[in-house]
Amino acid sequence: MTNTDIDSPSGRRVWPKLLAASTVIVGMSTVLLHFLGMVVHRTYLAAWSVNSTQFPKSTDWLLLNGYYGIWNGLAMLFVALVANFHWLVLGVVTLLIYVRLLTSPWDPFTYLGAKLSKLQRLPQWVRRLGLWISVGMLIAAFLIPITLVLFLLIGIPATTGKVIGEEIFESHLKEVSKGCMQAKVKCIHIFKNDVPMGTGLVLDTSTTHLAYYDTDLNRARTVPLDGLEIRAFHAPKSHLDPAK
Repeated sequence: MTNTDIDSPSGRRVWPKLLAASTVIVGMSTVLLHFLGMVVHRTYLAAWSVNSTQFPKSTDWLLLNGYYGIWNGLAMLFVALVANFHWLVLGVVTLLIYVRLLTSPWDPFTYLGAKLSKLQRLPQWVRRLGLWISVGMLIAAFLIPITLVLFLLIGIPATTGKVIGEEIFESHLKEVSKGCMQAKVKCIHIFKNDVPMGTGLVLDTSTTHLAYYDTDLNRARTVPLDGLEIRAFHAPKSHLDPAK
């Protein structure tokens, strides 16, 4: 779009609409990311039987968690599509048939007009009942897209977040079950006054508490951070060649 197009009356009318639409999209995306991040976090901790209210998160953290959750969800969706490819093909064929019916020359209104002329001979109470039923069907048809939009805005993020949180839990549990020596997840040693308190996987932290999976007890524990010393299970490894 050139400067002349922007300065034209039509250009001045288009830009405010584009800005308004962009603002709405950004606002909805932010809300959805925040909601998705919150559901993933709560589901993950709940799977370990950890109370998520002891580990509140900032808005920035939840947005970032929701962003990573979307990528995890897309990967899971791709795997699900590959595993259910036959259903995907069936859905595409059904959609094509529906579009073909919409674009066909068949006119249902002409057919209905011929039928409605016969309805005029019915008793008045029958026609009134038919009118009530028709109005009810129209209202139900009007509510379907509203319900669909609410499901898309709330139901899908909630379900997706729950599935992602449970998937992360299953992955971490599988790894930590191998033992901290073989697991890919990062384990820690916990000490208090130089006395070992436990070893396991960090689940979450807050300013006051630590939640971790104790590999000795095979259970999640939530302990106060006051007086605790946390040591890494493994020494840090450098990916750089020491010879260079």
